[in-house]
Amino acid sequence: MAAGAGAVPVIASGTAGHKPKDEEGSQRLSLDKLRQWEALEYGLFIHFGMSTYVVNEFPDGNDPATVYAPDRLDVDQWVSVARDAGMKYAVLTTKHVAGHCLWPSKYTKYTVANSSDKTDVCEKFVEACAKRGVLPGFYYCSWDNHNRFGSQTPSDPTTSWPYWPWAEYNFNQVADEPRSPSGPMPVYTTSIYQGFQTAQITELLTQTDRFGG
Repeated sequence: MAAGAGAVPVIASGTAGHKPKDEEGSQRLSLDKLRQWEALEYGLFIHFGMSTYVVNEFPDGNDPATVYAPDRLDVDQWVSVARDAGMKYAVLTTKHVAGHCLWPSKYTKYTVANSSDKTDVCEKFVEACAKRGVLPGFYYCSWDNHNRFGSQTPSDPTTSWPYWPWAEYNFNQVADEPRSPSGPMPVYTTSIYQGFQTAQITELLTQTDRFGG
């Protein structure tokens, strides 16, 4: 997660992006960026979306988009609370396990554009952060039960959840009996889903009306 002044950082669970191993301090971010992040010290993580309305942290992604139905949405109030509490940054969950997007993405119909409240929450969030002097950040969840494109998620009964990928996978038996692996299967995303994810993250970070070009 980048945290430089004026940046709009994004966290995407399960994504790659490592630097060469031989680079000093090799990590996803430079040491300077990490120190900038550490210096922020105090911030807010906002988990709001479809899960709020189905009362389930890990929805199956089959609820209609209209189930997301805030009737008193005030994104500026969230950021005001963060600012007043002395927080220097806030991170918004843009898409979680349900797969419902808090912005009108052109890559899926499962968004606020087809919901009971069509507010572009991501745009309002960035605007509120700019107004209140709070550094904005985005969290984008790779675990998506709606936009699957052939992927297998931890919600599927045959996966290794709650042990997480690979933890309970018997590779020795797979080598001997490739058609009959023992234990739960690891979760995975298809290349099609990975392309979808890349397109959505690019969309989040580059839409002119949201981030100024």
